[in-house]
Amino acid sequence: MSSQYVEQIREKDGPLIDHLREIGNLAGKFAGEIGLRDIAHLLGLLHDIGELRSILIQSYRLLNRP
Repeated sequence: MSSQYVEQIREKDGPLIDHLREIGNLAGKFAGEIGLRDIAHLLGLLHDIGELRSILIQSYRLLNRP
């Protein structure tokens, strides 16, 4: 795997992963007040799973180009 490819993937998924972590933490913090911290944190992490799926599909296609 070329270093250029790895850097391209980092640029695409880095901000998304940071966003998911931030939302997960915020959701957990707010829901903790009613005893649902863990489930809200998980839901915050997963709320944009479609975006991550798109990145993974694009990565797969880049790796498997003829």
